Amino acid sequence: TIKANANLMVHSYSSGGGDSGGGEGEGGEGGEGESGGDKPRWVVTVVLGVDSFRLVDVLKRIGNIDISRVPGLRSLRVPNASLVISTGDVDPNLVENKLDELTLSMGAIQKGVALVSELPLKTGVLRATLQFGNGNLKFSIDDKASVLKLKSLVDLFTHGYAEAELKKYLPGPLANIVNTILNIRVAKFDYVNNPRAVSAELRLDGNYVLVRKYVEVSDIVANIQVELGTERKTTFSATSKWWVAGTNFTLEIKSPPSGKGFVLTATAPEVRVGDLIQKFSAKLLPNGISSIVKKVNLSGFVIAEPSISLTLSDDLSGLELSGNFKLGAWGGATVSASIMRQQGELNFLFGVDFSDFKLSALIKSLTGKSIGALTLLDQSLQCGVVFSRNVVNGPTLKGKALSRLNDVQPGLTIIAFLSLPKDCKSSFCVFIHKHFGNPSLSLSVNIQSLSQFIFKASLVELQIQPGFLLTEISLEFAFGTETYFGLKAGLKVEKIDATFTAEIRVGTEGLKIILDMVGHWIKPFGIPFVQVRGLHAAIALHEPLGGVELGGS
Repeated sequence: TIKANANLMVHSYSSGGGDSGGGEGEGGEGGEGESGGDKPRWVVTVVLGVDSFRLVDVLKRIGNIDISRVPGLRSLRVPNASLVISTGDVDPNLVENKLDELTLSMGAIQKGVALVSELPLKTGVLRATLQFGNGNLKFSIDDKASVLKLKSLVDLFTHGYAEAELKKYLPGPLANIVNTILNIRVAKFDYVNNPRAVSAELRLDGNYVLVRKYVEVSDIVANIQVELGTERKTTFSATSKWWVAGTNFTLEIKSPPSGKGFVLTATAPEVRVGDLIQKFSAKLLPNGISSIVKKVNLSGFVIAEPSISLTLSDDLSGLELSGNFKLGAWGGATVSASIMRQQGELNFLFGVDFSDFKLSALIKSLTGKSIGALTLLDQSLQCGVVFSRNVVNGPTLKGKALSRLNDVQPGLTIIAFLSLPKDCKSSFCVFIHKHFGNPSLSLSVNIQSLSQFIFKASLVELQIQPGFLLTEISLEFAFGTETYFGLKAGLKVEKIDATFTAEIRVGTEGLKIILDMVGHWIKPFGIPFVQVRGLHAAIALHEPLGGVELGGS
């Protein structure tokens, strides 16, 4: 009734964990190795493979149980199955060429018992794995063959009744909806008992027309995970691809980090706004107005990588928008905006990054002349403006300039970065690159109110001579409620692999001087047997107390 094959493997490992040799039973090859410890660890593994058999034959032979009249079970076959029993974990490299593909599909052999089998369905063969060891139980299904559909499970017990008779008992639209649900595929399923959790991935393949010629949806994927511990927690995510009036975009909904609520996000490669305006104006507006819109060339108006995100949860809720607005040859600007309420505090953030705007193209379209200096400026300058109601740590602003901000101060902030392109061939660029490397200049201005103004300018990565790099030289000052003046400089010495920084700051809070060395300096000033790293010195003078800090190794 059942045909099976067996494989016995014995491996020994040194006490240090390395492989020290091995031997195998029938059909196997023995091996020898050097012992890496005094007490080798022996691992015995038994693999039993079972060929195809009918469940009805096995039950009748073992217990004289007749299930030949049970729909679905009388023709059920188990094509292949593999049982693995091991007293310990086995190095995968020792068995990868000695076991069949079905056994290897369960992954590395671990201590315990594991069973992998294939279940025949109407649409193909499904593979499932059950593992038990070290007090852990795991059951998983990985449907790489795309056969596990709800329809397949229904057909298994009804012999196609649901599919064949569906339209006979249900109206056409309702029958289509039910048939769509039955086409949902269980791509993955996992259950573990330590800690107890269940996870599944559901897929609905194919295209589905919601509004003819206007709205279609495809490739729906849903993931859900439920933690069944003392505090039950459910997380989910679902993605789908949409086509609406010629525009493709992806829609995602997922649970927030807190687990309560949801985050809904829509993204697209691009939205050709100009084409959509002309298309719908011809159908919705009077002929006179639509003809005027048609004469205006809006084909270059495109929003690249637009994103809309809506968050609703206990501790965070709000709306985020971003996109790169392009106007043909003029380039464009990247816009980021958000209105968020976090822990009862409302904040508004709005930023525009002009790094992709081409001033040279705009001047050329107005005057018909090309100015080389403006072209170089477009390649070198990155700038942006951002307004925030409160301090925002680590904002997700878009754009080449705004994305460099580690945090945003309240009020209006203007930033600019100037760096010559490496492939620039002008005499000015060649001179700068030859004598100073590839330095960059950054400027920022923050206006919080009429009573507070902050300005900062920094020059970084300036090669003053071979082996000496000026990592930073910056000037910062503020006027208003808090007034101060600060200077900072950093020098990297490649010969000793160390960077020295010095900072002085004086203001309403007093005077502070900081000296640091980061790196490893061997034989400082030629002194043998001495190595220095992590030096630090600081002095502060302010009311009512001052202080001194010294440290290093």
